[in-house]
Amino acid sequence: MTKQNQTFNQEDIIHYNYDQIRTQESLKKHPRMTREERAKIFMPFAALTGFGEAILEKQIIKIQKKSLSEEKNEEINNEIINIQKLLRKNIQVHVKVLYFSSKYEKYNQLEGQVLRLDNYRKLMVVNSQDECNTEKKSKYILEKPSQISKEEVEINYEDIYEIIIE
Repeated sequence: MTKQNQTFNQEDIIHYNYDQIRTQESLKKHPRMTREERAKIFMPFAALTGFGEAILEKQIIKIQKKSLSEEKNEEINNEIINIQKLLRKNIQVHVKVLYFSSKYEKYNQLEGQVLRLDNYRKLMVVNSQDECNTEKKSKYILEKPSQISKEEVEINYEDIYEIIIE
């Protein structure tokens, strides 16, 4: 009996090697796959791209900006004045700032070097080392870890909740 004429029933097939079952005709119809082609079959598939991020965004609790007392406002203004004096003396100022991000409706903690103060636009520009650092999380911060690292961040004076000069 030749390979082309063979008919197999289930009991016979169990004892055959795979190469004994495959005929030239079946190899032409269904050629063997390379490992790369076979791997593509089993790769994960995301039918809804961005759906995971959308769910995470919905899970973030959005909070309202807290109004500051006059004492707290005065304390922040004094810190800004101190930073301005240090910058005029060409001293590098390293700060930790807790501020409200209106874009994400949450409080963020930022640690970095103050590059400049823009009193006309009422902005503090900080070269951030690490925004939303989850290890040093404040009780006011509700967020997922951020992917931002080492970039300039502009913070409006009115959004600052706390400044610590290091």
